Amino acid sequence: MQKKSIFLIFLLFSFFNIHAQKKSLSHEVYDIWQSIENEQVSRDGQKVSYSITPQDGDAILEVYWTDTQQKKQFSRGEKAQFSYNANHLIFKIKAQKDSVEALRRQKVDKKKLPKDSLGIYDFVTNTLTKVPQVQSFAMPNKAEGWLAYQLEIQKDKTKEKDSTDTEEEPKKLKKESKDSGTKLILQNLTTIQKDTFLFVKEYLFDENGKYLAFSTTGNDDDQEAGVYVYDLQNQFLKPALAKGGTYKNLVWDKSGEHLAFVADTDTSENHEKALVKYYALYHWQPNFEEAQLIANENTSALPENWMINEYQKPILSENGKLYFGTNPIPLVQDTTLLPEEIISVEVWHYQDGYLQTQQNANLKDEKKKAYWAVADLNTGNTLQLANLEIPEVKLGNKGNSTYVLGVSDVPYRQLISWEGFPPYYDFYLINTQTGEKQQIVKKVKGYANFSPAAKYVYWYNVADTAWYSYSIENQQLYNVTKEIDSRFYNEFHDYPDYPWAYGNAGWTEDDAQWFIYDRYDIWAVDPSNHTKAQNLTNGRKSQRSFRYVKTNSKDDQFIPQEIYLQFVNEEDKSEGLAKLDLNKSKKPQVLLESSHHFSDLQKAEENTQIIFSRENFQESPNLFLADSEITNTDQISNINPQQDDYFWGSVELTTWQHPDGSELEGMIYKPENFDPNQQYPLMVYFYERNTHNLHRYIAPAPIRSIINRSYFTSNGYVVFVPDVKYVPGYPGQSAYDCVISGTEHMIQQGYVDKERIGVQGHSWGGYQIAYLVTKTNIFKCAEAGAPVSNMTSAYGGIRWRSGLSRMFQYEHSQSRLGATLWDNPDLYLENSPLFEADKIDTPLLMMHNDEDGAVPWYQGIELFVALRRLGRPVWMLNYNGEAHGLQKRQNKTDFAIRLYQFFDYYLKDEPAPIWLKEGIPAIQKGINTGLDLEKK
Repeated sequence: MQKKSIFLIFLLFSFFNIHAQKKSLSHEVYDIWQSIENEQVSRDGQKVSYSITPQDGDAILEVYWTDTQQKKQFSRGEKAQFSYNANHLIFKIKAQKDSVEALRRQKVDKKKLPKDSLGIYDFVTNTLTKVPQVQSFAMPNKAEGWLAYQLEIQKDKTKEKDSTDTEEEPKKLKKESKDSGTKLILQNLTTIQKDTFLFVKEYLFDENGKYLAFSTTGNDDDQEAGVYVYDLQNQFLKPALAKGGTYKNLVWDKSGEHLAFVADTDTSENHEKALVKYYALYHWQPNFEEAQLIANENTSALPENWMINEYQKPILSENGKLYFGTNPIPLVQDTTLLPEEIISVEVWHYQDGYLQTQQNANLKDEKKKAYWAVADLNTGNTLQLANLEIPEVKLGNKGNSTYVLGVSDVPYRQLISWEGFPPYYDFYLINTQTGEKQQIVKKVKGYANFSPAAKYVYWYNVADTAWYSYSIENQQLYNVTKEIDSRFYNEFHDYPDYPWAYGNAGWTEDDAQWFIYDRYDIWAVDPSNHTKAQNLTNGRKSQRSFRYVKTNSKDDQFIPQEIYLQFVNEEDKSEGLAKLDLNKSKKPQVLLESSHHFSDLQKAEENTQIIFSRENFQESPNLFLADSEITNTDQISNINPQQDDYFWGSVELTTWQHPDGSELEGMIYKPENFDPNQQYPLMVYFYERNTHNLHRYIAPAPIRSIINRSYFTSNGYVVFVPDVKYVPGYPGQSAYDCVISGTEHMIQQGYVDKERIGVQGHSWGGYQIAYLVTKTNIFKCAEAGAPVSNMTSAYGGIRWRSGLSRMFQYEHSQSRLGATLWDNPDLYLENSPLFEADKIDTPLLMMHNDEDGAVPWYQGIELFVALRRLGRPVWMLNYNGEAHGLQKRQNKTDFAIRLYQFFDYYLKDEPAPIWLKEGIPAIQKGINTGLDLEKK
């Protein structure tokens, strides 16, 4: 008995000792947390590669052999690719981050900093070859044995000849640069033979590995600027076109027998200073002595004063069509004017399709905009397809279709400002042989596409919540969902607008069937409505939502006969993987289901091996290997083992009653070793609906805009994340009904300290928090990031990043008011926190940055200056030059520290930081952080 007691005491001591060794998460641990990137399985299924990447530091490339479970690591390896037969693994080796940073601190010139290297690992010989200073690499998609890589700019060590004894001028040697190009190395991976090509700008294998094409600015000694083709089988180089000038946008067709590119071959003395460069389109085949000119600005098929677009990469179809871009010849500035003579004025015209702000936001893209044209290489016929009235053209069946799809929003562009997205479109079929245009439908609020074989055009019209197909052969329009007893629009839709669709999975071989989603199921429909639609998954009864997973590149065009599905059980949020054999027409075979989130499913193209990622709140996302039936599963990776050294937490679903009697859902995150008899501080965070993310891992990290739940549970908080459902016209009250009833539900659990409740949210969440604190004092403190405080001024403002008017957002989108300001001003006033700022007693922290392109930062300013005048405790953080959410890591970390200091001060009685008590004068910005804590 005594021995048993001693043993129990030993066990208890061991437990408490282990427990005592655990630590709470701190801001110093962020950098070591890792993620998996660029995971891939080889075609034969024998190898898996992936990069293990810390948040700040050097990655590790890991290779896993599926038969032996052997692993091999490569330091700083990233962006790996298996060769076609997986005999080699090619990857970038990043320069060591610490070394680069140390040199930068020494103010070393950027050009002299260490550059990336290339890793070439040979699986047969188990050898690694490193090539220094490599900027890019490529291999043929469907051939083994060849690798091309381009080097960084090499410092020219060759000295000019001494000319002291001659009157001749020394020859200026050409140097590598961004404009002149760098060395390209072509390597035979089997023989290790290498060929070097100088001053290369662009290079491209055909997918079957027969040729390598590249453009060069030329070697002064023996090679003119041009496009050259290296025959990989016969190992000889020949020019496709070498007339000097500039060459770009190389493209092969699928067979590797046709090459196209654009070129400006003007080599006249003053050409470099010309404001407009005229490019021409060329086509080459192996039997050509020289590439043939297909089109230029003088081609009669082009509209008057149009030219070949230099930025659009051409497309070669299998049936001999060459698609290329054109554009109007641009207006150019009069270069004789002095700066003070140039008038810069915007004319805002009420009939403009796009606002000037939107035009300015898109100006860079607009200057490069291309309009598709086509040249038939078999007949020599050239046609302009797109124009200013029908600016967008989509190719059918990879350009092999007789028709292209013309898409135009031109008549409806103004409506975007107040009706939002999707815009209205007109759709046209344009004959690629005759240029004839046939309008197939007008003013559809939805976007159209070709089916893969281009037998149909299809779209979802949000205005009548139906899916449509248009038969090109029969010229018939079909509503394919009209007779199906289901709803194909979002059943949770709570906007004052038309509901969006759940989407579609794709098409089966030869466009025979079209797979469309409802809330739970996949429906196979006949695009010509000859046969009745079939429910393939029958998930509604079990409340499982099934979605098709593309597992490899062969699935890109058509849905195969045997498919994998992901599913979510809406009732308990469990997730899983299933398999469906379309030939047998049976219900899905569930292969795996658990309290995890599954993603990134890939299947080896020539094997039954599959890989996928699995995670939940307590398990970091890791890769797993399984057979096709997932009967045997092996964990491949094991990232973030350091999590065991820290207190973590758990998450669970909870439900409560909305004031209207309906049921609401939310998530409760609890600290590790949670004690229901203890009183915990509570953090509330919300943004519309979140419970579908129940099984997502949340890595400790600097924060872009919202709290990190793992950090809070590790530091002794309970976190509550309620779902919010909205009543159009009353977004503020909707948030109040859901969030406050949920918070009261949490208080009723008995383990929440009702005097220590905080709330945080950003953007739409920030607005709602600003509204809530005008209506309740249930929160001890609050942080509202980028909040709209005054809907009357925000309504007429601009989303500066896109240049769009904000009107649509209030009438039809997230703000959900459903009326114009002049039709129902009371809604705007009632939902605006600013007009009830005098009712705010809750200490309020805001973050609103001066380059916010979504919510203008004057919205934060309006609320701040109002509360400041009222003498209410309010702070606003403005990270200069940052946008809606923080992008710079140092700013994310700083915000995390300040946010947690703020909540710890109010909810845990921790000491206040200097910035919170005293602020930071502008003269000390960037010098004094004010993060030091006051001494108790």
